[in-house]
Amino acid sequence: MSRAKKGAASAAPSPRLQQELAEADQWEAEAFAAIEAVQDLADAEALLGRVKTVEQAMRINKIAGDRETRWRALRLRAERRYGELLGPVEQQAWAGPGKRVATGDAFSTGQRDVRRYARQVAAVPGEQFEEYLDGNAEPSRTGLLRKFGPKKEQREPSQNKRRKPSESGQRRHALHAEKRNGRRPGDLWLMQIRVAEAVGVLETFDLEDLDWDEETEDLVQYVYDDLARLSRWTEHSLDVTVAHMDELGRQRKIQALRARADDPSSTRWERENAARLANRLEAKRNAKQLVS
Repeated sequence: MSRAKKGAASAAPSPRLQQELAEADQWEAEAFAAIEAVQDLADAEALLGRVKTVEQAMRINKIAGDRETRWRALRLRAERRYGELLGPVEQQAWAGPGKRVATGDAFSTGQRDVRRYARQVAAVPGEQFEEYLDGNAEPSRTGLLRKFGPKKEQREPSQNKRRKPSESGQRRHALHAEKRNGRRPGDLWLMQIRVAEAVGVLETFDLEDLDWDEETEDLVQYVYDDLARLSRWTEHSLDVTVAHMDELGRQRKIQALRARADDPSSTRWERENAARLANRLEAKRNAKQLVS
């Protein structure tokens, strides 16, 4: 047998995959009808999840041919129906720095994103929606909203935000003032400057507002790995720093963190992070006292 024939044989779908594709073809018409008929919000959410699963399988298996296009369109239809049943979003009221009165959807970040995108897809007029599906071999939410979705200034805000003066900017100014006042700019000073600069850059990214859509689903694992590397460096650096604190220094830092955790002017994330760090530092102090 020639090498070319061997390659062709290896590219053929396995019997199990052939069966899965046949089952998907059978369910395709049923799914289309179910999307049109669904009236219950929970049923629409479950249906969207099932359609997403099949659509992703079609995208992964390149041999699926035009099945991928059809299931991409079905996914958009399911998402649109879900958004229609959700209805308009309820805005969240501003209640002062770091506070929000929840009057709308009280869900996790991932759930809020799913609902926000579904509402945006549902807001596209039906004629334009069908026009987009008819004219695309690879329809996607991103492509639909890029062409017919709300402009940036029209998109619903996730929340009202009031930016405080940048802490990282204040920290850089303070470190440079220390240098002017006689502190030796050694490696520790340089590391502090670099940390303040890095934090200042990273703080410009609001992860909740990034484009978490179907085109980035394959990248989420790598995003997590990138952030995990940063977390490992941070956790190790905190441990080394704590090891160089004396007992009085640890106690003062714990008190400062507890005060931050109880400060109503801080954001919820800042309060939770301060409490977590205080607990971590206290545990380290207690463990050292047990050993000594």
